[in-house]
Amino acid sequence: MMKFLSFIFMVCLCLHNFKNTYSKDVCEKPISPEGEVGPIIKIPNQFYFNLEATFEDKKEVTSFVEYYDHPGLRGVITQWENGGSESVYYSFDTNEVFTVKDSVCTVSDLSTDQNSLIIGQPRNGSSVMFSPARMLFLEDRGVYMGTETIRGIPCYHWKSCQEWSVFSAKMNVHWYFAVDNYWSTAQSSNYHIPVRCDVDGIARFTAFHHIYDFFHFRSGLPDDPTIFETPDGVYCPNRKITKQLPSVPLTMSFYTEIVTESFPVVATMKEEYDHLAFLTKFTYTALPLYQKFSANEVVEIHDFLTGVAYVTDTVTGKCKTRPIPHSNLDSTELNPHDVRMATAKHFFEFPKDKYSYEGIKTVRDVKTETWIGTKVDWPKKGSDKSTWEWHYDYGKSVDSQVIKSKAVPVEFNVHLPDESYFFSVFAFSDIQPRIYAYDVSACYLHSDREKFALSITNLIKLYVQQNTDTFKLYVISAISTTIGIRPLRIQNLKVMFGEVEIIVTFDLTDVAPTIGDVKDRLKEKSFSAAVNELRDLLKKEEFIITIFSLTSGEKTAIRPTEMTFDEVLYKTTPRTTYTKGAMAGLGIGMTLLGLIIALAVSIKVLS
Repeated sequence: MMKFLSFIFMVCLCLHNFKNTYSKDVCEKPISPEGEVGPIIKIPNQFYFNLEATFEDKKEVTSFVEYYDHPGLRGVITQWENGGSESVYYSFDTNEVFTVKDSVCTVSDLSTDQNSLIIGQPRNGSSVMFSPARMLFLEDRGVYMGTETIRGIPCYHWKSCQEWSVFSAKMNVHWYFAVDNYWSTAQSSNYHIPVRCDVDGIARFTAFHHIYDFFHFRSGLPDDPTIFETPDGVYCPNRKITKQLPSVPLTMSFYTEIVTESFPVVATMKEEYDHLAFLTKFTYTALPLYQKFSANEVVEIHDFLTGVAYVTDTVTGKCKTRPIPHSNLDSTELNPHDVRMATAKHFFEFPKDKYSYEGIKTVRDVKTETWIGTKVDWPKKGSDKSTWEWHYDYGKSVDSQVIKSKAVPVEFNVHLPDESYFFSVFAFSDIQPRIYAYDVSACYLHSDREKFALSITNLIKLYVQQNTDTFKLYVISAISTTIGIRPLRIQNLKVMFGEVEIIVTFDLTDVAPTIGDVKDRLKEKSFSAAVNELRDLLKKEEFIITIFSLTSGEKTAIRPTEMTFDEVLYKTTPRTTYTKGAMAGLGIGMTLLGLIIALAVSIKVLS
């Protein structure tokens, strides 16, 4: 601890536990000049100031900054000494003291912490914050001694003789406040400005003389709520959790920008997470060092029902399959051989209990609610402890029409001993990603697949035109649940509108390759069995697509029939027709053409 925590402010600002007693060995009771009456000192209930402390007996100087918020029941004191700093944050709401030095935070109970002598003391089982007057030792300021000039400033002077038995200390205490309406200060004249506190005496048989000069004293507080929050990236173990981490939706999508401190490159990625379908999707361009597969934009889809990752080059169409990596944002390693889909909270790497709420901070010019915590084994097993910060939009600063959840992530950061990562989140949505857009068809070009075409009544044409995306989801859901296959086996789904019907086409693919590492791998229906079952249901008109009204919630059952692709081609190919005028023009043109041909033949015969 630095000096002020054990002695400086106790003798200067916080001589609260005793009344004036007078020791002739050090000082005598001061006598006010005849006829002199001092003003009533007024101190605001919120203030901040700089303080320079001079210890003449030790030939040392140190400095402080204090922010005091009595209405908010909180404060912070920071000391600078020998090129380093130490800050003490205190909160009477939670009865805690946080001491931060060299980015290390310790937490203590306010009622038992030694700093309670500075900022407040226990009463009836809980700590009570000192009033502004008591914080500046004005409830018993001593005897008014008239005016005196300090640092060139005319000041009101009070003197008292004090004794503190706890430290065997006896001392003279002199307080100086700027004279009203005489000396121009930056502070409003509604309050008195402290200029100096001068203390000399004996403590434990050692003489001392300390001078505390106040600078930049202000009433109120800066428009910056972070002054009462611990620094970014500093985790305080055992801090009380005053607000739980936000809930994470089961389905979401967003863009993320990833920056590292040591690597001068910005990486971007679109991420989609669908816990309901056990699918995730990443769209990115690999950094130059990691372009073994492709230098183009890549779409990587993870299917946790089979443990297979599908990686497709969006430019060339090249596709490869591989097991889902064990160390990835969306996966959790169960054992050296198996992975499972990460829970929604694990997707953002939320710890179970080693975290705390930090308060309101500003990132990317957005006010955010901030949590901080620690984890181990990231980014892989055996990694050192990492510190995480999560920033969520505060007060809906991020405007969006596609977000139902209250918690919108803005940024999360990871600090390792030798590296820091910053993940900025954009365009966050908790609407379920479009499963029909999870395209892995390029990975099945040389595998079994069957094309289907369905004819659907035109009675729902307007509904389908207005809700095409939703209708596609109903089709996929109907196929996958009816014949018992993974939604990802339904590829290239298209909806077209003929003259008298709606036409739906899609591919039904083979089972996934047996390369995935999942503990409970889905036992898939064979390709031939799936095709035959669907075709048989269509033939019997027993296959049903259920659609729901977006307004009333009523459902409608649709029974499509199968059609050939020759029919699809015929019914979706535009046909040319001629108007009466066009036909007349054609007749005249053909007549002229006949005359020209006849004339050419006659000339040839004559020659």
